[in-house]
This record gives sequence, structure tokens and C-alpha cells, in this order.
Amino acid sequence: MQALQHLARVASSDASAIQKAQDIFDEMFEAYVMTEETSMWPETEVYNLLLEIHAYSRSPEGGIHAEKLLARMEDPTVEFIARPNLQTYLNVMDAWAMRKNPAKAEEVVERLERRYKETNDDA
Repeated sequence: MQALQHLARVASSDASAIQKAQDIFDEMFEAYVMTEETSMWPETEVYNLLLEIHAYSRSPEGGIHAEKLLARMEDPTVEFIARPNLQTYLNVMDAWAMRKNPAKAEEVVERLERRYKETNDDA
């Protein structure tokens, strides 16, 4: 977790941060699958750090990758994934804002509002 937090802090200046974060995440998930050790389960906080790294990276595709991850987190048919919370949506909005795409950020706000209406979950 500390390694992901560090990568989130340096994502805007370290071009390799996304790949490093993805490698850490993959190791965590694989460890969980192999051992079923619940402490290795990537919780929402881990996904949020991954989203934050995408958001603040210099990658032009950061918004797209963040949006895809959010879609997987929202999909009730996808198993073995943490569900989004408010911070999840804020990170995806940041990803679009950092790429100067306010229309996409607004779409994320609308998704959050729909989620609340459908689930009564304040995320």
C-alpha cells in the first residue's frame, strides 16, 4: 500500500508510475487468488490509488484508463472487484479535469448521481 501511495505522489513526474502501480496491483490480486488470504484483497482504497495514479500521470490515455476501471468497478456482473465509493468518482473526475475535458468529468458526476438514485448508496 505504501508503494502505491508513493507512486500516487510522483505520478505526474514519473512516466513509469502507471506500470509500476499496475505490477503491484497484479501481484496483490494474484496473491489473493493463490492464497485466498483476505488481507491481500485489493479493496476500494487500492483501486482509488490506482485511479489517482492514472489521473495525475502524464499519459494522454489516463482518463480513458480511469474510466474503464470505474466501469468494471460499477458492473455488478464482475466478480472479484471492489465497488466504487465517492473518492473513486472524484479520482476519475480528476483524470478528465487534468486532461482538460470538463464534459467527461460532468458525465462522471452524472454516473455518480445515477448510482445514488439506483442503489441509495452514497458511494
